[in-house]
Amino acid sequence: GKLNDDDGPSYFTKLNFGSIDIDWSSRTFAVNIHDDDGDIVLSTGSLGVDISAGYMNSIPGCIDGHFLPFLQKFGPWIFVFLAANILTLVLRSRHFRSRPRSKKDKQV
Repeated sequence: GKLNDDDGPSYFTKLNFGSIDIDWSSRTFAVNIHDDDGDIVLSTGSLGVDISAGYMNSIPGCIDGHFLPFLQKFGPWIFVFLAANILTLVLRSRHFRSRPRSKKDKQV
């Protein structure tokens, strides 16, 4: 059923998965919950998106390069920092493994 209906519950606790159907031409979408057979058991129904095409086109894509200048400037330093910390952890773990145990340590 639809989530807005008063007919039934607005939840489904059995094995399920979700999907989002987007209709770009009509600028609508629906969020659906499916049971383990793939049948829709809950849905928001068609919901409209009231956003202008100009605004939609101004939203950066996932990989638009806006983060690239930061990575070019600080990336090498971040790499050096991470490499130094990993090296420190490796050396410390080797040091503690190779250290002979004293009589005090063995009593605990």
